[in-house]
Amino acid sequence: MLSTRALLWTIGSVITASVVVGGVSGWALTGPLAEPNGSDSANGSDSEAALHAVPEVFIGNELEALLLTDEEVASLFPETSNPEAASPVFWHAGESEGATGEPATCFPLIMNDAAAVVGARHQRHETALSDLSGGGDRLHQYAMQYADISTADRMWEYYVDATSNCTEFNFMSSDFYESTSTTPDVIYTQLAQESREDVEVIVGSLEMQYGSEIGIYAHTANTVVRISMPQETAMNTDPEVIANTLADRLETALQQLEEGSL
Repeated sequence: MLSTRALLWTIGSVITASVVVGGVSGWALTGPLAEPNGSDSANGSDSEAALHAVPEVFIGNELEALLLTDEEVASLFPETSNPEAASPVFWHAGESEGATGEPATCFPLIMNDAAAVVGARHQRHETALSDLSGGGDRLHQYAMQYADISTADRMWEYYVDATSNCTEFNFMSSDFYESTSTTPDVIYTQLAQESREDVEVIVGSLEMQYGSEIGIYAHTANTVVRISMPQETAMNTDPEVIANTLADRLETALQQLEEGSL
């Protein structure tokens, strides 16, 4: 008999398109998946084989396993404190005050790309600068869930392209962020990268006119993880150590997912 996870995947696999008509969103269905040839429902052997052929994906609370643990954050960044519980609230809509990037392909470096996100977990930690800024300069962790692995792969390419091509860029489309300087609004420098069989991590610094931060971007399975914090918070931490620690975290989460222990 198929597990709940396999059933959820099967239901999701027949949902192939979102259709918007007159401002109302609906789903177009194509019907159930075809049974494998020679299926033997009596012993369920083919069903079990099909289950194991289904790519593992993170859903719901399983996303929390992709976030650095409180202990890992404290070890990497000793000045952090007061970790909050992970939340399903995805802080994105309205947070950019209408800003984009120039070019727009650079904007994922400083703002979560919400396109195609179907679920998320977000956690915050206080930093030494939090009180000085009224709470704005926290460490933020986001685990973003996509419908399937291929969608996450495509979204990850936006981050890879940005880290590769956006060494300098500007804000635009916002009075709040509009630059009056002849120097770039943002200067991005890649500090470390860790590539493994099923995990990618990139660590970089962003020098910005309103404050500098560390941006960490990672990908595994059907997810993208983004971590940001004031540059001062990571000042004494080796970027390679950050990249390896997050890669280990994602590999552990992936192993737990495959074992069914999440």
